[in-house]
Amino acid sequence: MNQLTVLVQRVPLVWILSILFVGSLVVGATNTFFITGTSFDLTGDAVHYYNLTVNLLDGNGWQDLIGRKSYLPPLITIELLPSLVIFGAKVEVARWTMVVISSFTAPTLFLVARKITHRSDAAIITSILWIFCPAAVFFSNRVLTESTAALMVVLCTGSFVWAAGCKRNSAAALTGMLWGLMALNRTIFLGFPIILLLSEIVLSRFLVLEWRWSGRQWIIALVFWILVLLPWTARNFVEHEVFMPTSSAIGMGLLITNGNLGHPRVQTGLYHDAEPLELAVLDPAINEIERDRLARELAIKGIRQNWIHVPEAVFMRAINYWTPRANPSDTFITRQDLITIPIYTVVLIFFFSSPFLRSWSRNWPVLIVILFTLGIALASWGTPRFRFPAEPLIFLSAVVGFLALLDWGAKKLKFEGLQPLFSFLTLQSRRGR
Repeated sequence: MNQLTVLVQRVPLVWILSILFVGSLVVGATNTFFITGTSFDLTGDAVHYYNLTVNLLDGNGWQDLIGRKSYLPPLITIELLPSLVIFGAKVEVARWTMVVISSFTAPTLFLVARKITHRSDAAIITSILWIFCPAAVFFSNRVLTESTAALMVVLCTGSFVWAAGCKRNSAAALTGMLWGLMALNRTIFLGFPIILLLSEIVLSRFLVLEWRWSGRQWIIALVFWILVLLPWTARNFVEHEVFMPTSSAIGMGLLITNGNLGHPRVQTGLYHDAEPLELAVLDPAINEIERDRLARELAIKGIRQNWIHVPEAVFMRAINYWTPRANPSDTFITRQDLITIPIYTVVLIFFFSSPFLRSWSRNWPVLIVILFTLGIALASWGTPRFRFPAEPLIFLSAVVGFLALLDWGAKKLKFEGLQPLFSFLTLQSRRGR
């Protein structure tokens, strides 16, 4: 791969980043024009994200179609707002906005991968693979948190590593702000900075960490993290008179995943949302804050009553997290599976065999991100959607594993495979004399 490294180093950085962005945009546009179309119906949370933004534009306040004012984290709405103001409140506009946002991940990944691995070939291969990643293409025009989550994970990882290298307080402040935005996009990332801090404290006792922050940097980053979360938290306090830095969806999330651990679907690592206890929570007579509180209580009660089923559910959640299938809840193999199974099987093989996983001193921030998303899946439900935000980093590790195999093969071929040939040629040369 020396030739590829030399080639990448010769090309101006701005050109590489531009090509990666345009390449992502072209793939996302191709998917949108020729495969999905721009006007296919919104489903699930996408309906509420879009309509919440439209309600805000229409002067109906910050609430979704069923009147929930804090159920969805706010960042997607903030992303959609400028586009819908300029180009009109249309589903097509929302989809193209997400395509553009998702296109920033590949060039950002190139910068982060090069910084962490010190290898231009690994960075460019990882970035190109990400452009064609099935899940990345699938989510690129969905009005969901996935594409932004993947971008934010890469940005936060890169910013942390950059701040550790340059020791600038401004870099730590930027990282803190990115942590806040990441939590405002997906509630599950609220506690990530604390986990990262604790991981650095523990790992530094056993390893010499290449990327490590000073105490001042941590204080600055955590302050800016809080400052970014503060407006949304204050708004929720004014609206509901409770401290809520995230959203009112946590209770229901806990309930459908852990409220009935003995249910067959939950035992297969999935979630179940059709029990009478959930129907009680959906009583329109109670507000969303009371509903969230009640759902938490029912979830905790369910865990206490069915704790014996926890190991099996957690094991299957881990299996589903790492599955190469597009959706583990599908009973039969789907068309999407025919694409994802061969691709992700290869990626995961190289990931788990990669020397990247054994280099904790250098790669610990990346590995903590991956373990964090795995931990969220183990605590809730197993799905590749929880893996997706960390997939750019999983791809990076897999590429490092692939390049390590190539390097090993090249050395084997050079020192063992060609040695008999050299010996034969030498012998023939001597006989010719």
